[in-house]
Amino acid sequence: MEVIREDKSVAQIATENNIHPYQIHKWKKQALEDFAQFLEDDRKGERAREAEHEKQISEVCAEIGRLIAQLSWLKKI
Repeated sequence: MEVIREDKSVAQIATENNIHPYQIHKWKKQALEDFAQFLEDDRKGERAREAEHEKQISEVCAEIGRLIAQLSWLKKI
């Protein structure tokens, strides 16, 4: 997290944790890629929920239209 927040330099973190700087860069890159994928997946989920909601609205409107037509037909009888 320190690397992502850039609180400390990679060299400083590497020295404090006895880790090669390359490994820290590698972990940071992977973390940022995973986070970007997480956000993309979340957007896909949101679009799917919106599409389902629109479908439900269309179905309800169609049912209302059918019921109004039936009611109009019954009033004629």
